[in-house]
Amino acid sequence: LFKHVDIKSENINLLNGQAEDPELECERYETLIRKFGVDLFLGGVGVNGHVAFNEPNSSPNSITRMVQLSKSTLEQNKRHFKGETIPENALTIGIETLLNSKEIIFVTSGIKKAPVIKHLIETNVYDPECPITILKEKYKGSCTLFSDFASVSLVNAKIRANIKYDYTC
Repeated sequence: LFKHVDIKSENINLLNGQAEDPELECERYETLIRKFGVDLFLGGVGVNGHVAFNEPNSSPNSITRMVQLSKSTLEQNKRHFKGETIPENALTIGIETLLNSKEIIFVTSGIKKAPVIKHLIETNVYDPECPITILKEKYKGSCTLFSDFASVSLVNAKIRANIKYDYTC
């Protein structure tokens, strides 16, 4: 991504999931975020509604930390680890940290995400079992969801008719 956008490398800050001391890395990253803020958070949405590896029932007050990945997340991620051991833990920013971002962009694709996107779009309350729904209740910034047709296919037809589609690639 960063090879294709005009962002100075010193303005790109990523959480290092390969750090030798994960706890220290989480502290470093959270301190950096508290000092400078997050202008843009770009992430995906899990089949269980997780955001940034904040699995179902993650605390809305959570900050950057190590988490244990759910079985559904491990199953979805095994395609990235062809023959390798799949990590059962990950580093993630917390929900509270995410909600302090100035702008959020999520990208979803595939029919497996359709139930989560339907739940997100058709509900107005936070459901701890589907962490992305916290955006509807608590987030005050700008949030954009980029989805393919498959991932919005279960959304109520009347609502789906009002979704903005962009066919450019």
